Amino acid sequence: MIFEFEGETGFRERETKLLSEIALKKNHIVSTGGGIILSKYNRDIITNSGIIFYLKTQPAELLARLQNDKTRPLLQGTNLKEKLNTIYAERCALYEMTADYIIETKNKKISQIVSNIEEIISAHENYKN
Repeated sequence: MIFEFEGETGFRERETKLLSEIALKKNHIVSTGGGIILSKYNRDIITNSGIIFYLKTQPAELLARLQNDKTRPLLQGTNLKEKLNTIYAERCALYEMTADYIIETKNKKISQIVSNIEEIISAHENYKN
C-alpha cells in the first residue's frame, strides 16, 4: 500500500526511519528488505548495529522463489529474470561490503542456515566472556 500511495521514495523514507529506531535496541534480529542497502546512511546504521549476515542467494534461485509472487511492486510488469539480474548486480557488492558474514544459501535447508548463524553468534558470545 505504501508503494501505491507514496511510491518508492516514501517507502524508502519510512524504511530508514524504522531502521534508525530498531538500531537503538539491543539483542534483536532484523531481517531487512533487499533495497535497504542502497542508501549509504542505511548501510552505516546497519554496520554499527551488531553482527551482520548476508544470506546470499543467486538470481536463478530468486527467480524460482519469486516467479509467482505478485506482492513485490518493483518486480511487477517486467521481465522478472532480467529485473532480478539487474537488482542483484546493483546490490550484491553493497551487501558483501556491509556484511560481517556471508552465508551462501544455495542447496541449504533453512535449518542449516539457522544453525550456521547460531554457531557464529555463539562464538561471538564466547569471545566476549
